[in-house]
Amino acid sequence: MKDIIVKDFSTNSTLIKIDDSCDESNISIDRVSVSDSTIDTLIESEILHLNVKDLTVENTSSAHGSPLINVKRGNVNFDNLKVYNYNGCADNDNGCINDQNEIIYDRKAVMFEVGEACDLYITNSFIGFVEMNSLLNYGINSNVYIDNTDIKGSRFINGVISCTDAKPYRIGNVQIRNSRINSIYNEYGTIMQVLTVDQPPTNKILFDNVSIENCGAQKYGGILLSFSNYTSNIVSFKDCTFKDISAIKGVISYIQDKNSDANFNNRDELIEYYGDNAFAINNDNLKLKKLFKKPEPLPVEIQTELVTTIIITATETNFYFEVETSTPTNSEFPTSPSENTTLSDPLLDNDNQSGAIKLDPKISFIINITLLFIIILSLLY
Repeated sequence: MKDIIVKDFSTNSTLIKIDDSCDESNISIDRVSVSDSTIDTLIESEILHLNVKDLTVENTSSAHGSPLINVKRGNVNFDNLKVYNYNGCADNDNGCINDQNEIIYDRKAVMFEVGEACDLYITNSFIGFVEMNSLLNYGINSNVYIDNTDIKGSRFINGVISCTDAKPYRIGNVQIRNSRINSIYNEYGTIMQVLTVDQPPTNKILFDNVSIENCGAQKYGGILLSFSNYTSNIVSFKDCTFKDISAIKGVISYIQDKNSDANFNNRDELIEYYGDNAFAINNDNLKLKKLFKKPEPLPVEIQTELVTTIIITATETNFYFEVETSTPTNSEFPTSPSENTTLSDPLLDNDNQSGAIKLDPKISFIINITLLFIIILSLLY
């Protein structure tokens, strides 16, 4: 399969699907170009071996936050993959930006989905100007190898690489070697986030001879954000360079405690260069929010000054509740990022927030129904 050009195309389904009827084949795809399109998934593979060479994806968006590439079985090898402006928006296109935000805060919205015990190889490639939740979801015993690749000018809400044993899993093995990561930005942990790993891990994540430059977190953890006591057993940075890195706290890493940091073989040099703020321990009571499965949306409006504002932050896979005291008028339940939601911090909470508490979803639902009943009675009488 070769010399495929897709332009100005829209689909809500997978564009190229290779199923297990080709199980005995070693299939190759050469010279594919996709541009100015909206797609669900570009390639889904269920065979043992798939080789893809010279694939270019340009000015293209995700239809529903599905992965660009889905490796469901076996291994997929990309050589000379080029991705430019994937899921991006013009600065003044508010409709596109709203759609984009709904996608990138969903943890299913990644570039590559690598199934359990599957392998992904990316070599001699470029991934730039991308807006997604993270680069990868990767299952148990999966292996991802990235070599001689540039990752540039992108925003990954949960970092370029994220590690968590919460579904969707990000708990396989990752090696990034001889590569360059430039101009990555978000609020926390631009390159690596270790969020929840509650059991002794078997996976390893290695950055080896990687140049990381001009990356910054608006808040904490310019490179790494870690909340797991197992991070030191999982993540290593070997012979990496860090130039022009920034964060309010923890220019290199912001960690829960001393066991939560990654291994840096040039730690002393980084402290000498960035000072005491290079590595910071969490003294701000910053905690992960509890994750809930998303229930059906609650189409309720609050139109009274006698109740508190109930702020609901909803995404496809995460659901958070907060209550704060106020006197709202015509406030409603937002389901996309706005000034009134906490979606900009999708997995984090700060205990120092005034009046903020968390509710169990069942309790919150009962409160909502009660408030609705009160409103109806007030209108009737």
